[in-house]
Amino acid sequence: MSKFWDFEKAKEYVNKLELKSSREWHKWCKESRPDFIPCSPHQVYRLEWISYMDWLGYEKVIYKRKKYSINEDFFETWSHDMAYVLGFWWADGCIHKGLFSISQSLKDRYILEDIAKVMNFDGPIKEYNGKYGSLNIYCRNLVESVKALGGTENKSLTCSLPDIPEEFFPDFVRGYFDGDGSVFILKNGSTLSNFTSGSEKFSMEFCEMINLFILNLGAKRYKEKKNYSNIRISSNGTRLLREFMYSTPSGIFLKRKKIKLDNAGEIKILKRGFKDFKKAKELVHSLSIKSKTHWMLYWKMNKKPIDIPMSPNRTYSEDWQGWQDWLGYKDVRKKGELL
Repeated sequence: MSKFWDFEKAKEYVNKLELKSSREWHKWCKESRPDFIPCSPHQVYRLEWISYMDWLGYEKVIYKRKKYSINEDFFETWSHDMAYVLGFWWADGCIHKGLFSISQSLKDRYILEDIAKVMNFDGPIKEYNGKYGSLNIYCRNLVESVKALGGTENKSLTCSLPDIPEEFFPDFVRGYFDGDGSVFILKNGSTLSNFTSGSEKFSMEFCEMINLFILNLGAKRYKEKKNYSNIRISSNGTRLLREFMYSTPSGIFLKRKKIKLDNAGEIKILKRGFKDFKKAKELVHSLSIKSKTHWMLYWKMNKKPIDIPMSPNRTYSEDWQGWQDWLGYKDVRKKGELL
């Protein structure tokens, strides 16, 4: 005759213990099991046995990840807001499998909320240790779009500059600056700014590109310890950077950094012995340069005559009628096409 109670009586007894898992059951068996209850009920009551859930009398709790709304195609179409978010992610974000994430100090929590808003994401901002906030979006399509733009997992030391349309480059720079840029007001009142990157390739490409887009910027790259690079910009270059980054319709930016930049003073334009506007324009027309981008490249290659300004739109502001007039070409682009 078995020393154990019959199945129904034993199960009724065990149900009253309110154990919630097989792990709790085995722990109870080691510590408190009476002789009339078997420690291996699935063997003793194999004819009546269903499962430990049935034996212990609990219901399995299934945790489902809540489905939040998100614009899965956000990174498929270039816009000023999209370029800003991409720049911010390039500085302070990561992707892992189906997770897209951006982190920031909780004192700037609003910037994560602004990013979530333009991405049409209605999920929460996760908080960690009372210091950091993280925008975590589980969306494989979003991650694949970032990868298509050049984003990778573990990108910090290996990323390169993505291919960004000229129109949206100021927004990308502002996003990266808000993520990994700094601005300093020195005791003598001068202002310095810098960008930081762990990727040597990215820092080289980025430094070259901002110098190309922002004439007279004077950004210089310095290799720091632990494989990090700093791109440093002096006072007047910082003022030029400010005008460049905030020149677009997008209204997303870190307020504390913009406030410092707004206090950096006015841009100083050095006076030189340049040709008058009409003669300068005639000379430039003879160069057959077909776009502003080509003009920047021409100047970058040190081919520009010394009596022609690098920033004709500023030097000849009273006579200035646009880059087509200055370069002497007709715009043959289709609507929406960029050179």
